[in-house]
Amino acid sequence: MTDRMDHRLRPHKHHRAGRSAARIVRSARRHAIRASLPRLVLAFAWLAAAGATASAVMWAVTGSRWWSGFVAGLAVGATPLLIQTVLVGAGVAVRGFGVDAERWTAEELDALDSRQWRVFHDVPLERGNIDHVAVGPGRTYAVETKYTTGRGKYLHGAARQAERQAQSLEAILHERGAPRPVVPLLVVWGPGLKDRYASPAMDGKTRVVAGAHADDWLRRMAAAADRFMTDLPAAHALESHLAQY
Repeated sequence: MTDRMDHRLRPHKHHRAGRSAARIVRSARRHAIRASLPRLVLAFAWLAAAGATASAVMWAVTGSRWWSGFVAGLAVGATPLLIQTVLVGAGVAVRGFGVDAERWTAEELDALDSRQWRVFHDVPLERGNIDHVAVGPGRTYAVETKYTTGRGKYLHGAARQAERQAQSLEAILHERGAPRPVVPLLVVWGPGLKDRYASPAMDGKTRVVAGAHADDWLRRMAAAADRFMTDLPAAHALESHLAQY
């Protein structure tokens, strides 16, 4: 399959799925830890003091120093748990699932027939990025991926985001001599969404699909194509855009 691909259209090595999201999550993780550092130090000091007291008591009662090493091990082992608690409280842990979700969507999109489709991941814009772009026979999709527990307001905002990104991509293609309509698509992952989106749903101009039903919506994408081969001018225009970054 790879040998049939135009060498100019192979995946852009510097724009991997989830790259931008992972960078944001790393930054948020560092910020959360720095902001909570005084509390973390205080908690660790309390654990160390409690451990030392418990060790002294057990040594006095049993005459064995084995407890000292055991309690010290517990204190050291509690450190990652404390840090994880901070990250969960700050919402960083859940955002990490968003990075995974982008990679899951990328794996599904990459399964499209490469003779008909060109798929790009983490496409930069002036502000932000498009998680995925799929250029197919007569159709181009701007694909946004979200991991969520299913809050309606959040998903509605994500659908609006996908619509704006489709408009931005239309402007890029027009500027580079390949004006095309772009279809916004929102792929959602998370508990309960497989049943909620058993069939694709429309939110404004954005089609919302469950990542768990990839076989269904990928088949629909392929069936909607109006030609047999990929839209090379649009794919080349996107490659030209990516070359700037």
